[in-house]
Amino acid sequence: LLTDKYEKRNDYMVSIYFEYFPTGANISINKDEKVWPASLIKIPVAMAIMKKVQDNKWKLTNELVILDDDKDSEYGDLYKTPTGSTFTIQRFLEESLIDSDNTAHFVLLRNLDGSELEDVYVHLGMDDVIDALKKAPSKIQEVDNRITAKRYSIFFRSLYNATYLDQKHSEIFLSILSKAPRDLVGGGLPQEVPFVHKTGIRVDEAVRADSGIVYVPGRPYLLTVMIQKKGKGELVEEEVNKLFKQIGEEVYTYVTQAR
Repeated sequence: LLTDKYEKRNDYMVSIYFEYFPTGANISINKDEKVWPASLIKIPVAMAIMKKVQDNKWKLTNELVILDDDKDSEYGDLYKTPTGSTFTIQRFLEESLIDSDNTAHFVLLRNLDGSELEDVYVHLGMDDVIDALKKAPSKIQEVDNRITAKRYSIFFRSLYNATYLDQKHSEIFLSILSKAPRDLVGGGLPQEVPFVHKTGIRVDEAVRADSGIVYVPGRPYLLTVMIQKKGKGELVEEEVNKLFKQIGEEVYTYVTQAR
């Protein structure tokens, strides 16, 4: 049903990865299409930060400072704070993961060694991404890090199964993400069903993405949806939101009504 509806649209390229956690069964639509993950790239950076906390190198209550070079006005409001301002690591993680604040993301990124970020990718079997990262300028979004929906889903699967971070720190991480606004896929889910996710927007590439875990009692699943406008022109917000909502609803119905 999903394949017929979304695989060969004329207006948008829709890439979907669905995985049903109790059995590991999964479905991919347009599985080879690579899309800019945009703000979804904030997840591995935050995972590397949380690993430092887990390894007792840092505490969530330690503070980091905002430098001029960290400031980015595209997303979030932290760029408005005076240079030299300090906030806790917990606050920077929340700003980056919940509000997608670019300044918070760049503060966290600057405080990582390249090897610490590399470790996340190597652990998750994504060694090839590292080559691109090594050639990257200071701001990672400037490098071509396009990825398929299925591959991006590795981060959330790892958090769910606590394979990179331990159980305690995976749970802290997921609880931060649970406070993110329920837009895109979340628009198609009942309010009472927890949805732990991260959205991404890349304006110049006409991309919207949403990836996360839907905690249906006894039937949790992972869903990553990436949508990109075909041809020239900007994507139409209303149309795209409707598409995300529709996919969210359809997958939820499929999972909850399956025998």
